[in-house]
Amino acid sequence: HSARFRTVQGIASFADKTAAIRNELGSDIHTTANLGGMHPFYWMHQSSFIESFKHGAMTLAWTEDYTYCQPEASRLVVDFEAAYLRKGASYRNQPMMYYCMPHWPGNTPEYLLQCAVMEWGQNVKDLDFFWASPDAFSTENYVTYRGGMPIWKTLRTISGMAGLLEDHLLPARTEPAKVAVLLSEASDVWELNGNSQGSVVPGSEETNISQEERKALWYALRNAGHRVDFVTEADCAEGLLKNYSALYVCGRNLERKAATAIKSWVAAGGTVLATAGAARKDEFDEPLTELDSVFGRGIAKSHTLFKGPLRARLELLFEKPLDQIKLADGTTMKVLCSREEFTPAASATVLGKFGNGQPAWISHTSGKGRAFYLGALPGQAYLQPAIPFTPMGKGGSQTSPWMVEPLDFAAPAAALILEPLKQAQLQPDTQASQRGVALNRLKSPKSTLLTVVNLAQQTDGDRKNLELRVSNLPAARRAWSCFHAKTALPLRHDGDAVIITLPTLAAADVVVIE
Repeated sequence: HSARFRTVQGIASFADKTAAIRNELGSDIHTTANLGGMHPFYWMHQSSFIESFKHGAMTLAWTEDYTYCQPEASRLVVDFEAAYLRKGASYRNQPMMYYCMPHWPGNTPEYLLQCAVMEWGQNVKDLDFFWASPDAFSTENYVTYRGGMPIWKTLRTISGMAGLLEDHLLPARTEPAKVAVLLSEASDVWELNGNSQGSVVPGSEETNISQEERKALWYALRNAGHRVDFVTEADCAEGLLKNYSALYVCGRNLERKAATAIKSWVAAGGTVLATAGAARKDEFDEPLTELDSVFGRGIAKSHTLFKGPLRARLELLFEKPLDQIKLADGTTMKVLCSREEFTPAASATVLGKFGNGQPAWISHTSGKGRAFYLGALPGQAYLQPAIPFTPMGKGGSQTSPWMVEPLDFAAPAAALILEPLKQAQLQPDTQASQRGVALNRLKSPKSTLLTVVNLAQQTDGDRKNLELRVSNLPAARRAWSCFHAKTALPLRHDGDAVIITLPTLAAADVVVIE
């Protein structure tokens, strides 16, 4: 109650001030704050990134992509962070702004361009190159004149791309996805024991484990070609789940009103996956059994809960398996960080077992829908083998091990994460013919835009003849891109889909389909 009171009262106070300012000066005046992105674990505060915009405390959503120097698993953390901000801005169709960080030494031209394109893909319209100045003017955020020319050229490239795209990009909006990841303020509060994120230190009870799992699931889904949205507990209670076909749930705590809504949504045909210990307690840390009948699970017979900090390029590297899960196809998946042993309902189907033969991975039919429950964290198992075991640097070059995008993820964990979508017959509506290409999709009144990011560039190089399959565009007649603007791109139809060929793709590009 105290945490909720603090949030609600703070937002209400700022909303009153915002209303008063705009009443006097007009709606062209915006209120905002740089929300930052460097929360210790890219664990964005839902109150500031989402609720403050939903309830009118601020009108311009603004943060930054200070990610190149952080121990994050993937460059897709920028996509993940921007999706938080897009969620907040979506309720009132508010504008979004990003500090797109060009710092050098530290960042690379390729990473800088990829960040800009991923931010456009999440509906960001305003990019602020903070701080585009020589080092004589600043002690931290700068581009040195000694070797910094490639960064300056990339800033010019991004600006030129914006000029080419603005008639299409400005009115465009990111198209809604069919897959969602749940954000839970209840889980956030209790994993921190009501404290700040600074309380998460080695040996602490406080932990960021659920946010790390959300990020890892996000990366697995995005690397498989799926576009993903966030939903909040309030969204669930307000009926927004009807817009989605699949939902991923992490975190021990869940508001009861959200649990009730998820139960009804699954009964109506939704598909849900929950990870170890998810939704076992409510917003007051009291036992929650509302979803047990949905998942086909009984009580937890034993559990190991991760405590303290977890970061992909730091602590995760040293995590030893607690167990392994043998899946139905004979493959195995590591159990890392957390493990829960539970009794499945008689009506549940066992899809995988722990080393001791006890059920670990189950599916269960609930009404017209299906639920999946796992006594482990598949996201961490997915990531760990792909991360190089090297010290973490604070920025570097394209060949610095800590700057190289991981690609060789654990296949059994990836298959497990994607199994609910396979069962629900959900296919990505944008697909690339080669690995490591992240796509997003926006719709404007006269075109569809694809943001295309070559995450595998460092390993696989520039792409040649990359095919992009885009569903639900039967009337598409022409396509071009920022780096192929002078002639139309090869385009052919396949039913209601269109297949576009990019002759080359370096770090990133944006395709416009008319």
